[in-house]
Amino acid sequence: MNRQFPCLEIHLDRLYHNAEQVISRCKARGIQVCGVIKGVSGMPEAARIVREAGAEQLGTSRLEQVERCRAAGVG
Repeated sequence: MNRQFPCLEIHLDRLYHNAEQVISRCKARGIQVCGVIKGVSGMPEAARIVREAGAEQLGTSRLEQVERCRAAGVG
């Protein structure tokens, strides 16, 4: 495939597994996790997975990403 720009592939099942592992270890030590979604451009599917894995909050510095996630029903 001829691409002009780099392409990021996100495996949601792997993201869930990794997030769940980190979050469970943090929770065992009394640490609340804020899953930062800026690195995936606020992709609602990724945000949903991080929340399902147990993140207490989601974080990004981009308001359009917050709007996109809220519109997709991600809390």
